[in-house]
Amino acid sequence: MALKKIEEKSSSICKSILDGTKIFNNPRKKEILLKLSFLKLGFLTQTNYFSKKLSKLIVKTIGRFDRRQFVLAYPSSVSPSLPQTAEILANNISQQLHLPIIRLKKIKRFDNYALILSAAKRPKAIIKFYALAGPADKKKIQGKEIILIDDILITGSIAKEVSQMLIKAGAKKIHLFVVADLGKKRIVWESIINHLALESYPQIVAKNINLSRPVTATLLRVLANCPRQLDRLLKFLTPAGRQGLYLLADHHYNISRQTGRLTRGEKVLISRLRQVAKS
Repeated sequence: MALKKIEEKSSSICKSILDGTKIFNNPRKKEILLKLSFLKLGFLTQTNYFSKKLSKLIVKTIGRFDRRQFVLAYPSSVSPSLPQTAEILANNISQQLHLPIIRLKKIKRFDNYALILSAAKRPKAIIKFYALAGPADKKKIQGKEIILIDDILITGSIAKEVSQMLIKAGAKKIHLFVVADLGKKRIVWESIINHLALESYPQIVAKNINLSRPVTATLLRVLANCPRQLDRLLKFLTPAGRQGLYLLADHHYNISRQTGRLTRGEKVLISRLRQVAKS
């Protein structure tokens, strides 16, 4: 497991709610993967459910702790308008446990990181991609124990990179808590999880967009990498929903351009969304 390797190197706590082996041997596997898929897209039902689960796991694992000695942290998206799932989870946990929180900003874009299928290549793809948001956050973590929150652990590359950065910045220890550690089949199942909600229930995803509910950057990544998913989604989007999705994508990619070039799929997506928003 990726968690075990991180734990051995850092001697810190590394825990997950769902274990890859248990998921894939479970007769309700598809149901579990579907929940994780809706979680990745930022659906409130799933983010609220798993943030409560993580809060309980943190308390159970660490026990009674002095909240003045702990700070929550999460890896963020390049765009404030389209958060990553980790950000939603961390903000919920911060309120539930009354812990201070810091955002670890992404200072570069991953160049098709999600499409790198070799676990060995992923660590090299994210070197120095995250940093503290500012001097105030560096002061906040001095000598503190950091509770690092993420959604799904694939190879552990981001967790390792972020943990090393926090330790160098003055943190005492890192405790990683994730919703799921996918284990050996991690990269294969990552793609399935990202696509499953759109593949199985595009009408539910569309309803979320039509009602202007929050979505995550994962949705745009899936649509950019798989035009077929966009075709399925557009059938259920209202004119207002199409306009809203275009505006979100346009804002997100404008910020993305500042931290790296857009992929061909992203350029095609924004062009198509612009067309359907005007039609």
